[in-house]
Amino acid sequence: MPLTDLSQAVISLPSYLFALANLLILAVAIALLTFFTVRGHRTAWRCIGMGAVCFFVSAMVLEQLLHSLVLGAFPDLTSHPVAYMLYASLAAGIFEETARLVGLRRLCRGDNGPRTGFAYGIGHGGVELLLLGVYPAWQTLVTFYVINSGELAKSVSGLTDAQMQTLLSQVSALQQTAPALFLLGGVERLMAMGMQLALSMLVWMVVTGRLSRRWFVGAVVLHAVLDVPAALYQCGVLPLLTCELLIAVLLVAAAALVLRLYRRTAA
Repeated sequence: MPLTDLSQAVISLPSYLFALANLLILAVAIALLTFFTVRGHRTAWRCIGMGAVCFFVSAMVLEQLLHSLVLGAFPDLTSHPVAYMLYASLAAGIFEETARLVGLRRLCRGDNGPRTGFAYGIGHGGVELLLLGVYPAWQTLVTFYVINSGELAKSVSGLTDAQMQTLLSQVSALQQTAPALFLLGGVERLMAMGMQLALSMLVWMVVTGRLSRRWFVGAVVLHAVLDVPAALYQCGVLPLLTCELLIAVLLVAAAALVLRLYRRTAA
């Protein structure tokens, strides 16, 4: 039944619990990964900081600037799934892997051991997890509290009818969302963290000469391939669960490839 009155809105306890579990899992995961990375590694914080800066500048500033220009010029690009998939996936791969290459080259002038590559990956993937995982999870819990406490219903007196209908639709969508889906976002963010670690080790092998330079192109392509399911989901081609399953399969394959290359070049 459509929601017609905000005072009737209630977020269920299971939704609350799944959203809380999502936040805790993400926060604990990044805390543990950071703790075990910095322990006994004197330059770890420098590597983590470099990774965080490289991700923010490449993905959150430069890539978003490109998106604003491209999508402003071609506002219907998402209605062409193949074109959007190629554009979005390659843009992410080119920007992030170029930043990764620059950051790791600088770091490896000092310590070029594998822990440098891993620590960089913690920074690159960790700030992504914080910005796109932990922060939205916290916002979701705050939204649930505002709805259930009645504060939202008390604060909408100045809204127009159209704005009220939009708000009612958004709250109704939250109420109707299956509770387990509030945990799925955390699973996706953890997979993204795994992807960033794998790609960081791949580019580290390029920087240290364990792999030829053409593998940098391989890193760009691999990143783009890993982003294909998300791009197709954004176009409405793939349902959410299928998208997450495909990401998991691709991530396992990518991690296996990087591990095999690492072992082969270590011999």
